[in-house]
Amino acid sequence: MTTSCFKMGWSGLLCLCMMAPVAAAGQDSIDVEQVKEAIAHYQHRDHENDSGEQMAYKLLTPKDYDPEKAYPVVLFLHGATEPEQLWYCMAAFASDDAREQYPCFVVVPQLGAQEPDDPWGWAGAAHWVRPYRTGPEPSRGERLAMSIIDGLQEEFNTDPDRLYVSGASMGAFAVWDLAYRFPDRFAAAVPICGGGEPDKAPQLEGVAVWAFHGAQDDVIAVEWSREMIDAMKQAGLSPRYTEYPDVKHDSWIPAYREPELLPWLFTQSKSNVD
Repeated sequence: MTTSCFKMGWSGLLCLCMMAPVAAAGQDSIDVEQVKEAIAHYQHRDHENDSGEQMAYKLLTPKDYDPEKAYPVVLFLHGATEPEQLWYCMAAFASDDAREQYPCFVVVPQLGAQEPDDPWGWAGAAHWVRPYRTGPEPSRGERLAMSIIDGLQEEFNTDPDRLYVSGASMGAFAVWDLAYRFPDRFAAAVPICGGGEPDKAPQLEGVAVWAFHGAQDDVIAVEWSREMIDAMKQAGLSPRYTEYPDVKHDSWIPAYREPELLPWLFTQSKSNVD
């Protein structure tokens, strides 16, 4: 199934969840009822920044939110063509077990159908054309996503030392991009089947990275992740990398099912980078 999730909107996503389960190579099909239950925990919200720019987003709040406690925040950036990315991310953090063990805020912004200075997605460049380069400033989508995070910090008690970013495909390019633009803010980054600019890898110091990619990816070549990981290691950093030998582009499916992912993610802090 190939549908632009930032064009179809959230109502379209819910409709897709009510359709037949989507299977991936070597993976079980989606449990549609569980996904629908997980998505129901997310609130629809609309954000407007100081310049009047707007962005819709979904928000998961901690179960039994206590304003006396500071909670981590997970920012998830969707891809261009696969709504299943949203299903797996949103379900991973909103299951009953996850909400009990890892109470947090999860922010899922949605790109509009037309992004004025961002025609190719979050990071503002055609990520399948090499060399991939971003502009000197964050794209409109990135600015608005960070503005949403800033607003949540004012509205709720969030932990500034435990801000995490994850994304798949097009969103993974922005994960890399945001991580080396704001290494002082993000404690951890989880890019899945994306890529970045290897010469900027030294800027990732202080950010814990666990990247994923399918070796058989026929949309975004696995070399893109390999190059970023190699560049980080050459810079003296210690990223984690999982490559699935028999998986194509849908590597977010096994990635969000990794039993160590959430335990690893929620131990990361700006004062304790793995």
